[in-house]
Amino acid sequence: MDRLWKENWDETKRHFNEWWNQRGMVLTVNGVVNQCPPRDGITPPAPTADAERKYTDAAWLAQHRRHELSQNRFVADGLPISDHYHFYNLLSHLLGAVPHFKEDTIENDPCVVDPESHPPFVFDPENRWWRNYEAVTRADVAAGAGNYFGALPLLMNDLDTLCSLRGIETLMMDFVDHPEWVRSSLAQINAAFKEAYQRIYDIDKLEDGSSFCQTFQIWGPGKVMVLQSDASALLSPAMFDDFVIPHLVDLTTWLDHTLYHLDGVQALRHLDSLLAVKKLHAIQWMSGAGQPSHGDKSWYPLYQRILTAGKSVQICWISQDEVEPLLDAIGTKGVYLLVNDVNTEKEYERLLTLVGR
Repeated sequence: MDRLWKENWDETKRHFNEWWNQRGMVLTVNGVVNQCPPRDGITPPAPTADAERKYTDAAWLAQHRRHELSQNRFVADGLPISDHYHFYNLLSHLLGAVPHFKEDTIENDPCVVDPESHPPFVFDPENRWWRNYEAVTRADVAAGAGNYFGALPLLMNDLDTLCSLRGIETLMMDFVDHPEWVRSSLAQINAAFKEAYQRIYDIDKLEDGSSFCQTFQIWGPGKVMVLQSDASALLSPAMFDDFVIPHLVDLTTWLDHTLYHLDGVQALRHLDSLLAVKKLHAIQWMSGAGQPSHGDKSWYPLYQRILTAGKSVQICWISQDEVEPLLDAIGTKGVYLLVNDVNTEKEYERLLTLVGR
């Protein structure tokens, strides 16, 4: 193995283990302090105007990511990982959605026209997009060459994937008009999630069986994943408990370490149900457009509530000025901070002092 492009990897693993178990904290930073000149003269691939190629060309992507990561110092608890490519909601494309490639994103049209006649959702290893994703993943892991690791994508679990396949407005009507189809579809998607995850995990996992999820930058022993149900903001607590919670319980039992991405103030009505999921380890809060920043004091009671319930919390994209009052209010045990705009060594050293390092 070549030298890993992160000098404190053992320390970072210890910090993550302490965070998962509410005994310590994780710190990652964005900003100039995290940058360095490209290592070893690594060069980028030739530019391309082909949007699809930027997501599907295994060799181009592997070279692009190697060059990109070669300019990163991975300070604090930053993870030396590649996300292969930003294939938003990969699982929906494995189950029938057709992607439309654009410069900065991938969109897809719903593919379920009639729920009563649509075939069951089944993972197919011969699916075109799976074959492509597997090729991209293997090329990316090989390009890492021991300098960095592969990371699982945000695979998207059942409800949000079904929204992508059916269309969110239509699906909300299906909860009333076709509730048993919704119920069975969520179960099928849950099974497909496990099969796709296992195949990606088998490629990306480290020798000790640990793994990464690129979204929100997490590592942990065993199978690790970010789970979410953004569409739950449109569901009542009773519907959430009936349709969504059983699959979350199943996935948090099947996986080893899980973080739930709680998105938007309308989804806060489901917090008690999430906190009751015994094997869910952590919650990441996304306040949404027009709301105070994640480091604002208005969210302190929310973070304290999560921590008191025995879950860890991830707080993303806060400013340096928000760190000290936040930690004074909620402590450091079970807290993961991602701090923005750390641009000088002096700022970085001050931040380390604030978190007790």
